[in-house]
Amino acid sequence: MTTHQMWSGNRVEALPPSPGDMFVVTLLFGKRVKIQPVSEYQQAKNDAHSFASSNRMGAGAYTMKVLSLTLEETLTVCGISRAELFADMTPADTEALKKQAVTACMDVLRESDDATVRKSAFDLLCGLGALPQ
Repeated sequence: MTTHQMWSGNRVEALPPSPGDMFVVTLLFGKRVKIQPVSEYQQAKNDAHSFASSNRMGAGAYTMKVLSLTLEETLTVCGISRAELFADMTPADTEALKKQAVTACMDVLRESDDATVRKSAFDLLCGLGALPQ
């Protein structure tokens, strides 16, 4: 984890992506501020730096955390299970999520240097029926 101290006294702590990470979660005061695809890690870190550099919250300094997480870790941070994630989805929601997953996995196949992550993306695409097996 890297820590960056801002002139404002605030800090940004960032955990860079590891194999299998799919999301970036930004936290402030232990609360989720934003969830983004892991491909937007640098943007999430830049946004946290900008916010921490220019904003003071009360009398004391604060720490923003930018964490790269797997799907399971993200669900845990959000306090929901896989079943709960999909329980209230309409067929249109499910199709939109599938489309986003296919797009994200195709981006990983094109852009990632990590063979493990590319294999996971390929396996997911095959499982979704987006690629022939």
